[in-house]
Amino acid sequence: MTTRRWVLWGVGLVVVAAAAFLGTRPQPVPAELAEVTRGPLHVTVDDEGETRVRDRFVISAPLAGRVLRIELEPGDAVVAGETVLAIFLPSAPVLLDARSRAEAEAAVETATAALGQAEAHYERAAAELVYSRSEAGRYLRLSQEGIVSVETMESAQLDLDTRQEALEAAEYAVRTARSELQAARVRLLQFSAESADDLNGTAIRIVSPDSGVMLRRVRESEYVVPAGEALLEVGDPSGVEEQRVNVVIDIVDPPAVWAGLGDGFRVETRVVVWESEDELKAPTGALFRREEDWAVFAVERGRAALREIEVGERNAQETQVLGGLEVGEQVVVYPSDSLNDGSPVAAEL
Repeated sequence: MTTRRWVLWGVGLVVVAAAAFLGTRPQPVPAELAEVTRGPLHVTVDDEGETRVRDRFVISAPLAGRVLRIELEPGDAVVAGETVLAIFLPSAPVLLDARSRAEAEAAVETATAALGQAEAHYERAAAELVYSRSEAGRYLRLSQEGIVSVETMESAQLDLDTRQEALEAAEYAVRTARSELQAARVRLLQFSAESADDLNGTAIRIVSPDSGVMLRRVRESEYVVPAGEALLEVGDPSGVEEQRVNVVIDIVDPPAVWAGLGDGFRVETRVVVWESEDELKAPTGALFRREEDWAVFAVERGRAALREIEVGERNAQETQVLGGLEVGEQVVVYPSDSLNDGSPVAAEL
């Protein structure tokens, strides 16, 4: 009995000692763990914006008078030079002196010259585009044969894209100049009338300067307006930009991709400012500042290991790792204040 009693006492002491040891040993800190990987990394600027038609025309009353009811609805298609946007009845002419009449005639001459200059710029832009397209094709063939560098070919392609945009801008300038010339001629008509009977009952039909749709109607019902008051806006929705503050972005995807967008739509934009298809990366949430450096808690044999690392580009989710970590290592994401160097960690369930 004595021996048996001593055995029982010994077992009890071992159990008590084990329990004491387990009770005083540091408990693992629950943590979210993630793996260091390799793969694509994109750095973007995300923000809200608003769509707008690139080339829009504000149609204004050419002179004082009465505009009849505008039947067009926003979204209705218009054809340049054909669709009547509004019918305008000029008021009785105002007796003007020779100086005012001369100014109106000079405005017509100025608008005519501006149209000629715009057309000349368009012709030059068209010729430069033809030459640039030929050069881009030639450099592409030479690049494929290894005669010129890829950078030279890309430079030629960039020049081609620039010339194409210049031609589009020149075309818009021509349409604008034609519209301004039409408005100047209408104003001169009022100054040239010798009596009210010359204008009363003479309806001026304002036709669309561009093909597209009616974007906005300032007023719908018939009303009397002063010269220069805005009546409506037209534009081509096949050229929609996104804007916010002073940043304007062209949409380059095919129209079928963004056919549902219209003028004035609120959108969320993402601009890629840096990208790479093969980078060592870690979760951005694992990084924290340690004095002037960046650091993480790597997991080594079940314990947190404070590790200073060198980082490069990053976005909200991932960061480029330039040194201090290897592929496959685990790091603690959003480490708590209770985690220290050497603390045991356990993955959260």
